[in-house]
Amino acid sequence: PEGTGISPNASGVVYDPAGTGAVATTVQAKLQQWKSVFDWFTPTQIADVIAKTALVDVTTACQTAINYCRDVGWTLIWPDGYYRTTSTLNTQYDANYKAINWEFFGGVIVADFSGSVALNITGGALPQRIRNITIQPSTTYAMTGANYDTASHGVTITNTVVDITGLIQNFRGYGVNAVTSAANSNTSNFDLTIQTCNFGFYASGTNDNFSVVTAKLKIYNCASSAFYGAAGCPIRQWVVWLYAEANCTAVTAVASVYVESATKGVWWIYSEQQNAANEVDFSSTNNLGNRIDSARFNKDTYANGNMVYYGGDLRKSYVQTWTPTLAGSSTAGTQTYSVQKGYWTQEGNKITVWGYLTMTAKDGATAGNLRIYGLPVTPANTGMQ
Repeated sequence: PEGTGISPNASGVVYDPAGTGAVATTVQAKLQQWKSVFDWFTPTQIADVIAKTALVDVTTACQTAINYCRDVGWTLIWPDGYYRTTSTLNTQYDANYKAINWEFFGGVIVADFSGSVALNITGGALPQRIRNITIQPSTTYAMTGANYDTASHGVTITNTVVDITGLIQNFRGYGVNAVTSAANSNTSNFDLTIQTCNFGFYASGTNDNFSVVTAKLKIYNCASSAFYGAAGCPIRQWVVWLYAEANCTAVTAVASVYVESATKGVWWIYSEQQNAANEVDFSSTNNLGNRIDSARFNKDTYANGNMVYYGGDLRKSYVQTWTPTLAGSSTAGTQTYSVQKGYWTQEGNKITVWGYLTMTAKDGATAGNLRIYGLPVTPANTGMQ
């Protein structure tokens, strides 16, 4: 009978939670508080996912789970394993957009196809939340060498607010293809590692309200740019932490970080390349009112090595080195050192200098006041050196 713990299904088994004031329910009701994508899988599909062999196609089952959980407002759980898909997964299937909420617990989407996007995220102004996703192509369709294209993307985000974290890797197209033609992408948040794609993060579109975005991006080993903001896509009021290393591995004519039209943003960039490509290119006059801090500008587009302003908006600063020495004011002398290191930055007409040295022997001929020499610029008062 119902509620006695003796029943042909979980609806008749009591779940009695611990804790003062906790209310008893059935095991069935308790289990239904969370929806796993496995709820729509056959035993054969579940076994293949758990074994991480990615031999069984689970596309239809995944899409059915996505549609149901979105429509009823459930969080969708993706357990650990490899999910082989053979066509695009879509967060929405019609114009009646609803928010989604996915949690990945080690689950990896393996796209066993090319020429299209693995995951298409749409949804209008409603937030699409995806946590800890890993998405990659199968070995057959992974990017190797110069077999890149402009169609086989990891994730495409179109005119929607997205809050996404995770890893995207090995796609022949773009890791993230962010497209905006409406004002719905405002307030998005990205916390992603992207590696071994053609472009890492590619932003394009025509609407001027891709605004108030927070992006924490680590992008490695891309054939072309790590971050590319295309012409006609105003990127407004972004706060960006961007680590870009070993990109432009196949296409050296582009910059590792290229932005055509950004306004009033704050960018922290570390970019390090190993070829003839530009490091960071904000040279377009469409970039206005940005603050840009960079740890390295080895191969950039600007003539000035420290600080450059274009239209009063672009700040480019990075750390340079200098070699400190000690000398007497009347007789310099020649000292012996085991360590001589110095670093400096410039912001407008302000120079900040750091230096340290270890002297192992002092020249006995040294006379007068002991001074530091080797500064990267000539001080206004040389007597205070």
